[in-house]
Amino acid sequence: MRLTLRTLLAYLDEILEPADSRELGQKIEQSEFASGLVHRIRSVTRKLRLGAPKLSGKGMGLDPNTVAEYLDNTLPPDRIPDFEKVCIESDVHLAEVASCHQILTLVLGEPADVDPVLRERIRGLSTAIAMPAAPPTDHPPQPPEDDQPVPPPVEAPHAESAAGASTSAAMVRPSPTMVASSHSRLLPLVGTMLIAFVLALIALFAIGPMDHTHPVLGVFFSAPVDRGQVAQRTEHLAPSDRSPAADQKTENQQSVAGHSTSRPQADSAASGKQSPTADSTALGSPGTLSTTTDQSPRQKMNSGIGPDATRGTQTAPKPLGNGTGSDHATMTSDGETGGKAAGSVTPAPVSSSEPRVESSTPATAKETATDVNEVGRCLSDQHILARFDRATRSWLRLAPLSPLRANDRLLAFPASRPLLSLTPGIQVFVIGPTEITVRRPDAEGIPGITIAHGQLLIATDGKSGIALNIEFAERRGRVSFNNADSVLAIQCNPYLPPGSNPETFKRYHVAQLYAQEGPLPWQDTVSPAPISIEAGSIATLIDQRSPQLNSSAPKPSWIDIQNTPLIDRDAAKQLEQMLAPDRPLSISLQEQTNNRLVEVRSLAVRCLGQLGYYDVFVNALNDKDLRSYWPGLFQSMQSIVASNPQSAAVMREMLERLRGDDGKTMYRLLWGYSPDQLKESAARHLVDLLASDAIDVRILAFENLKAITGRNFMYNPQRAPKLQKRAIMNWQKALNQGEIVFRTPPPAMPEHRESVSGKAAGAESPKTP
Repeated sequence: MRLTLRTLLAYLDEILEPADSRELGQKIEQSEFASGLVHRIRSVTRKLRLGAPKLSGKGMGLDPNTVAEYLDNTLPPDRIPDFEKVCIESDVHLAEVASCHQILTLVLGEPADVDPVLRERIRGLSTAIAMPAAPPTDHPPQPPEDDQPVPPPVEAPHAESAAGASTSAAMVRPSPTMVASSHSRLLPLVGTMLIAFVLALIALFAIGPMDHTHPVLGVFFSAPVDRGQVAQRTEHLAPSDRSPAADQKTENQQSVAGHSTSRPQADSAASGKQSPTADSTALGSPGTLSTTTDQSPRQKMNSGIGPDATRGTQTAPKPLGNGTGSDHATMTSDGETGGKAAGSVTPAPVSSSEPRVESSTPATAKETATDVNEVGRCLSDQHILARFDRATRSWLRLAPLSPLRANDRLLAFPASRPLLSLTPGIQVFVIGPTEITVRRPDAEGIPGITIAHGQLLIATDGKSGIALNIEFAERRGRVSFNNADSVLAIQCNPYLPPGSNPETFKRYHVAQLYAQEGPLPWQDTVSPAPISIEAGSIATLIDQRSPQLNSSAPKPSWIDIQNTPLIDRDAAKQLEQMLAPDRPLSISLQEQTNNRLVEVRSLAVRCLGQLGYYDVFVNALNDKDLRSYWPGLFQSMQSIVASNPQSAAVMREMLERLRGDDGKTMYRLLWGYSPDQLKESAARHLVDLLASDAIDVRILAFENLKAITGRNFMYNPQRAPKLQKRAIMNWQKALNQGEIVFRTPPPAMPEHRESVSGKAAGAESPKTP
C-alpha cells in the first residue's frame, strides 16, 4: 500500500485492514517526514483558534466540493497531487481534511443512537402540526349537573359595546408585521449607539493612560501609595512610637528589596515551619512536608487522604524497595550487601486519595559519609535526569553541570538520553527508562555503576586504558576500554515468563553487552577468565550462568535515537520545559497529566509510573483521548509488574482498591499468558472479556490478544461492545478454529527453579482473574 495523505488519514482513524495497517505503520516509522506529518495532523486538529476555509471559496483546496470529492475518492487523479500539496503546506486545509475524515469515520462507522422518547415526541410534533385547529362552536354550554351550583346569569353586552370591545382588542394585540417593523426601526439606533460608545472609549484611551493621571477620568482613580515614603516615615518614628507590626513590616520590605532569603529561612527554622522555597509547595497553597517513617508499609498503603486528613497539607511520597528496578540486594561502594528496604506508601502530593510509591534505600551512616565525594557531573541541559533526594524522600530534576556524588540514585525518563561524565573520563548516555546508582571509585580508582534496569551507552572521552565497574542483580563485573574508540551498549532488565505470578515467581536477570566498537574485555565474578567482546558481538548474561557470545547479533534498536518515535521526542522536549529543578517531579508531572497535548499527557503518565504513582494508569486507560497511547501504557504497566514483587503487590492493591473485581481481572491480565494456559481456557477468557462493560478491561484483554496473535479484526476497545458485534464474532471464530496462539513464541529461557506452565506453583489459573 502506498503512503499518501488519504491512506495516512485512514491509518490514523483505524479503518484499514490489519495487514495494510501494519505495513503502513512500518512505512511511517521509517519515514521521518511521515512521522512528522502524523504529529502535525494531531496538533492542528486540536488548535482552538485555527480558521477554516470559506464555504464560498474558489480554487484548489478552497472549494468545499473539492474536499468532499477527495474524501469520497471521486476527485480526478490528476488533481489529487495538487490538492494534497495544498493540504501539506497549509495547516487550515490540513485540519479541515483530517477533521472531516474523522467525522465521516465516526458517522459512517457508528449508527446514530436516538432516544426512543425523543423519537416519539418528534413524531407527535408532526401530527400536531398537520391537525387543523378546532372551529368555534355555536352550541350553548351544557347545563350543569343537579348537584353543582348554578352560576348567576350574566347580561349580554349591547351590540355597540361588543363591537367596541373587539375593536379595542384588535388595537391592543399587535400583529407580527408591526412587531417586525418596530424591531427594524430599533436596530439602526442600537447600532449607532454601540458605535458611538466604542469611538468614545477609543478616544479616552488615546487621551491618556487609565490611571490617576488621566485628564478626564483621573478623578475616578486613586494615586498609588509610595512605599518608600511610608518606610522612611516609619524609620523616623521614635522607638516608643513604633509598634511591633510596623517593625515586622519594615523588615519584610527590606528583605524583599534586598532579595534576601536568610531571614525568612531562619524564622521558619526557629518556628518549625517549612520555608516557602521548600520542594513540597502544593498547587493551591504551601503545605507541610511529612517525613514520618514509623508506620508499616500496609498502614501507609491504606492511609490515603480521608475526611479527617488535614487540608492544605502535603505529604512527601515514600519509596518502595528500589522502585521499578530489580529486586536484587543493594551493594554498597565497599562491596558489602545492604538489606532491601521495605516499601512504604503515602498519598501523592497532587491527587485525591490514591497511594503512591517511590523507592529508596534508607541512607546509612557510611553512605552519608561518602555522599560528599564527587564522582562526576551531569552534562545534559535538555534531557531530563532525576535524582532521589534522601532528605525530602522525593525525586528532583538534576540541573545541568550538577555534580554527581557517590551513591546517588538517578532516573532517566522515557525518550530521554541524558549524558553523564564520570571520573576519570567515562561518558555515559542514560537511555530512558533507566534507573542507576553511581558508586565511588574503588581502591584502584575505577568508578562504578549499579544498574537496576534500563539501557546505557558507554564510551570514553578520547582516552584509552580506562575501566568501569558494572553491577546488576547479584553480578559484578568490569569492562576495560583499551581502545579510545571503544563503545559499549548494555541493557539490563528482569524477565518474567508470561503467565507467571509476579509476586512469587523468581525472575531471570538478563543483561546484554553489545560492543558497538571493540574489542571490549569483560570479566565478572562468574567467569574465571575475561572474555573479549568483538565489535558487532553480543554477550548475554543470565543470572549466574556463564556468558554466551553471539558474533552475528543485530544491533539493538534502542541505540539509535532515530528509532525513538518522533512524537515521543517532541513530547519529551515539551515536558522538559515544564519541570523545574527546585520542585518535586511528582508534583510537576501530576500537573502535566492535564496538558492539552495528548502526547505530553501520555509521557507524564509513564514518567509517574516510574516514580511509583500507579493510579494514573487507571485514569489514562479511561481517557479516550489517549487511545493511541494505550498500547504503550499497557507495556509500561507490564514492565512495572515484572520488575520486582514489591511493585507488583502495590499495583495489585491499587487496582483492587480503585476497580474492585475488575481490578483483580486487570491485574491478572498484566501477567500475560503462557502457551499452555492459552490451550486450557485463557484464550476463551480473553475473548469473553472483549464484551466487558469496563473500557480498561477491554483494553488490557485486547492488547493481550493482539500481542499473542498479531491480529486485531478491526476491534476497537473504546467503542461499546454492542457496536462491535462483527469484530467480536471474528475473534470467537478464530477461537473456535484454534487460531489464538503465539505468532512468535516467548523466548526459551534456560532451566529455572520453577516451572512456567499453567499448573505451576505461583501461577494462578486464568479462570480466576
